[in-house]
Amino acid sequence: ARQAEELMEKDGRFKLFVRARMGLVCFYVAFGGRELNEALLRRVNESGKAFLIHSVVDGVHFLRLAIGGLEVDTWHIENVVNVLSEALTDVIDENPKWQELQRETFASAA
Repeated sequence: ARQAEELMEKDGRFKLFVRARMGLVCFYVAFGGRELNEALLRRVNESGKAFLIHSVVDGVHFLRLAIGGLEVDTWHIENVVNVLSEALTDVIDENPKWQELQRETFASAA
């Protein structure tokens, strides 16, 4: 789970809600709010390549990825983060509002 966190942080578009515990990675998209997180959740789950669930705590909508199993290795972690990253790119590319939010978010961070 730590490797997934590191890869998500490296992407820059994902933020951790809390640090992983027992293989559970809790994260959200750094911009776009609930609507974008829900769109990402749907896209990933509909792809069949990974399965996410969501939660809301204190008004923060975040996604949860459970990483576990005896046979999980580095390749699996890299693959699932790539699935998330590609799905997020696709969802953003389909919505001019999210494209603009992404530009604004990362322009202000530079």
